[in-house]
Amino acid sequence: MIEELIAQTLNKAIENNVNLTPYNYYKLFIETATQNGLNLTDLKKYLYEEYKEDELTDQIKERIERIVDNVKKEISNASQNISETLIAQENLHLEDASNAYEEIEKLKKINLSLKMNLEKAMRNIDLERESLEKVKVKVYRDSLTGLYLREYLQIKLKENLYYMERYGRIFSLFMIDVDDFKDINDKFGHQIGDNVLWQIGNLIKKNIRSSDIPVRYGGDEFVVLMPETDINSAKKVAEKFTDKMSKVIFKKKDEEFKVTFSIGLTCVRKDDTLDSIMERVDAALYSSKRSGKNSITVFD
Repeated sequence: MIEELIAQTLNKAIENNVNLTPYNYYKLFIETATQNGLNLTDLKKYLYEEYKEDELTDQIKERIERIVDNVKKEISNASQNISETLIAQENLHLEDASNAYEEIEKLKKINLSLKMNLEKAMRNIDLERESLEKVKVKVYRDSLTGLYLREYLQIKLKENLYYMERYGRIFSLFMIDVDDFKDINDKFGHQIGDNVLWQIGNLIKKNIRSSDIPVRYGGDEFVVLMPETDINSAKKVAEKFTDKMSKVIFKKKDEEFKVTFSIGLTCVRKDDTLDSIMERVDAALYSSKRSGKNSITVFD
């Protein structure tokens, strides 16, 4: 009976959150016994006669310790469950992070592969462009003089006209015509005539910049396109060329002769087209022809 009352008392104390001091326990125990129909006088006598205070206190302590142990176990279990849940969540996050990291690494590898392929493709394009340019050069080269052909001049003129329109980059060009070349062929033969053309081409290449475009325009006519060059600078190059060429002596057996030139120059204008600039340089050339040959005319 007493054990049941003790258990009920302790349960009430826990349920009502009662601080179990000796006085509070005694008071709560009496209330519990009374509620169970026990006489208060008999209960007191019974308690004090059958149970010594130390024994009662030890039982209470033991009961409380058991309750505390159970509570600790519950708390421990709850803590463990919470820890396991948190660890699971962390593992999930770590797994997500790991997956994300793996995906990022995959993307990096894909990106690196794409970059390498792009660089390879760009190198191939550059190689193809260089190869194409070499083919163009070969196709557009005159076999006799080694200068470019007329078709190549048209390509480069269009490019430079675009640069003029877009960026305001000027350029000049001059046209050379061998004076009385027909007479040279007729008198000394075509082999000598070809040698004259070859010498002219060789001299042109030696007296211009690498950025200039030397062209055999047709027959005994030559054109030099000079990017980033004003008319005065172009004229100096033309004068230098004629001066050098005037010192070249051609021979056939015991007979010697020199070659003179008629030259026309012009500089690009703002609204020029391919036709307009070629018409202008051609007009300057024929002006030199009409004025007695062996001269330079600037159409400016």
